[in-house]
Amino acid sequence: MRNKFFTMSVLLSLMILFSSVAIVKAEDLDSLRQLSNAFASISEQVNPSVVSVISTIKVKVSQPGSSPFEDPSFDEFRRFFGPDFFPRGNSPQEKEYEQSGMGSGVILTSDGYILTNNHVVAYNNKVADKIKVILSNGKEFDAEIKGRDPETDIAVIKINTDNLPAANLGDSDKAKVGEWVLAVGNPFGLQHTVTAGIISAIGRTNMGVTQYEDFIQTDAAINPGNSGGPLVNLDGKVIGINTFIFSRSGGYMGAGFAIPINVAQNVMEQLIDKGKITRGWLGVTIQDLNEELAESLQLKQTKGVVVRQVQVDSPADKAGVNSNDIILKIDGKSMENTKQLMNIVAGLVPDTEIKVVILRDGKEISKKVKIAEKKSLQEVAEKTGSDQSQETLGIEVKELNKELTEKYKLKSKQGLVVIKVNPDSLAERAELREGDLIVKINKYDIKNIEDYNKAVENISDKKSIEFTCIRQDRGYQWRFTTRLQLN
Repeated sequence: MRNKFFTMSVLLSLMILFSSVAIVKAEDLDSLRQLSNAFASISEQVNPSVVSVISTIKVKVSQPGSSPFEDPSFDEFRRFFGPDFFPRGNSPQEKEYEQSGMGSGVILTSDGYILTNNHVVAYNNKVADKIKVILSNGKEFDAEIKGRDPETDIAVIKINTDNLPAANLGDSDKAKVGEWVLAVGNPFGLQHTVTAGIISAIGRTNMGVTQYEDFIQTDAAINPGNSGGPLVNLDGKVIGINTFIFSRSGGYMGAGFAIPINVAQNVMEQLIDKGKITRGWLGVTIQDLNEELAESLQLKQTKGVVVRQVQVDSPADKAGVNSNDIILKIDGKSMENTKQLMNIVAGLVPDTEIKVVILRDGKEISKKVKIAEKKSLQEVAEKTGSDQSQETLGIEVKELNKELTEKYKLKSKQGLVVIKVNPDSLAERAELREGDLIVKINKYDIKNIEDYNKAVENISDKKSIEFTCIRQDRGYQWRFTTRLQLN
């Protein structure tokens, strides 16, 4: 009897156990179904506001000419009649072709404003010649650029239509690590692809992608073509604009990055309202304070940001900030690194007065600094030569003025002064130096920045550039010509 009772007890216990397991599994499945339904609902809500952006850029390429007299048998004739007899080849032929790329975008307003990445509509600072937008319903429209900001990789484009489904924008400051997100876009041209993941990190900096960095990192799959598409939370609100991936293969490897929508929205509103970005400017070059640098400066701490240079007549200079000062706080907020300081200053409205706490000779000093407006990259380029020439040639130039004439003891009254030559650049290898005066590039006389930018326009399409310069050396001025070989 006891054995029978024991057996029945065991059977009853097992039945209860298995039934409870079955109940748990059912609950788990219900939770998964709820999450799945949430993803499906969010996709239905967001997809109509996501567009494909196709950019087309005209590219010129030099191709070698051909000649029927390439055969070595004609060399014997050239020995007697000269090298120009039976020419070996024709002059290089310049051929133009169109290069297309695809990205994504997010509809911001019902009347056609769309947010995307700058690199979707411009390549190496060359703006696309044609931009086409494809809506979720398949309709196509030509788009125009209303504004772009290479420093955050944001661009706003516009199509002429109305009654568009605008996306709902969220608050990226409330994003949390571990939060579920969806990435929507057109990877590899596969329109309206949705992937899911979590926020892996926030506030990512020092990625070397843009000047102002504060990225949201996610493991939701992002691939080429996703650029400009939205990163959305479980409320279906856009909290980021997908921008780039970390990859050794060119494809998805578990780390994608998005621009926080609060940053993108601020840029977007300025581009739409003013056509340009207004940022605060302090006028210093800065460096992170690490243990090695702290030791060289005889500091006992590694908190703060080191001022390496102060620009003359800048806000920092007028407030009495010096090189080797350590910026500890701005308006009571501790400064941890250079990217944080840059982002805070850039977000300030010009003419705002801030309190800066610095460390100098072991003592904390407070300075009141009136922030000025930072010039854009394009405005700087107009005064110091094109960005393209600085990046490709490794040279920075300025128009000749009284200060530069005296500094480099120049006697000429016309030309552009080389004020910087990057190490191991094409310019350095061509033996250009700081203080050289550029008076001619190829066939163009150089009198001002406009002449210079025109002469070096479309550098990537050229094989070489010839510079005629004047150099002050040992009390004499020397005219010389040097060639920068590009390809």
